[in-house]
Amino acid sequence: MKILPLFCVGTGLVFCAACSIFPEPEQTETFYYDLTVPKQIALPKPVEIIPFSSVTGERFRMACREKENIVRANEFHKWVQTPGSMLTKYLRLAFRNEPGDIGKSAPDSLLISGTVLLFEMRDGYAELAVRYQIQYGAKDKINKTIMIREKLAGSTPTQFAEAMSKTAERFALLLARESATLVHPEAAEKK
Repeated sequence: MKILPLFCVGTGLVFCAACSIFPEPEQTETFYYDLTVPKQIALPKPVEIIPFSSVTGERFRMACREKENIVRANEFHKWVQTPGSMLTKYLRLAFRNEPGDIGKSAPDSLLISGTVLLFEMRDGYAELAVRYQIQYGAKDKINKTIMIREKLAGSTPTQFAEAMSKTAERFALLLARESATLVHPEAAEKK
């Protein structure tokens, strides 16, 4: 009868000792990051953002390219959505309508679509690479693949999210300029 309590106490001591030799994990809480809410960008025509897709290696985890072919991802620092979904949301907010605006017909709209190719940190920069298309009317199109780099203020996930927000803003402004050349081609030819 005394063997069972001694066995239980001995086993408990072994488990307690085993737990005490393992270090406490550095981080156990997962943090989620998002792009900032953009300022509104006005265009002469309504804009329809078709959801962007992502072909990046990481879906939600923040990615850091350490060398040309090594990408490290962090389990505790993640994006709230995939890169394509975040960029879609960002652009829809940037080209949003005012609450009192009357909706325009689809043939009068600019259609913007694309694929996120790169959404990561490398060598102190946030890098956004996108293949995109802007269409206005039946024939007028712009198809391009671009990469935008933004210097990081540091190497923290928060600073990465801030720099990536700036790349998204630069991309939205680029889309606005190129959209204006489709809507008013005569103005673009004068430049």
